[in-house]
Amino acid sequence: MKEEVDLHLQKARSFLTQMQGLEPGTMAETMVHQAYYAMFHAAIAVLLRRGEEAPLRHAMVVGRFGQLIKDMDEKARQMGRAFNRAHDLRLAADYAVGNKVLAETAHGLTEDAKRFVVFCESLCR
Repeated sequence: MKEEVDLHLQKARSFLTQMQGLEPGTMAETMVHQAYYAMFHAAIAVLLRRGEEAPLRHAMVVGRFGQLIKDMDEKARQMGRAFNRAHDLRLAADYAVGNKVLAETAHGLTEDAKRFVVFCESLCR
C-alpha cells in the first residue's frame, strides 16, 4: 500500500512540475488540468494511506476527500474547498467554450495545487 501511496504522490509532483512555465493567457486549460490532476493524485494518496480504496469516479474522490477532512481544522477545510473548485474548473476546461474565467483563475489554481499537494504529503506521513 505504501508503494501505491508514494506513486500517487510522485505523480502529483510530476503534474506540478509540468505546470512550470505555462502562461494562463494562452495555456489556461492545460494549467487547470495539470493543477487538478496534481490534486487528484495527492487526494488518492491520502485516501489510500487512510486504508480506503481509490474510488473510480472523480466526483467520488472529491467527495471522499471532503468527508475525510470535514472535521479537521480550517486549513484542511480550505484544502477541501480548493479541491472542489479545481474539480469544477477542470470540468469547465473540458466542456465550456469561450470561458474567460479559466484564464483569470488558472494561476491561482496552480498555487492552490502546490499547497494542496504539500498538505496531502503531510497527511501521508
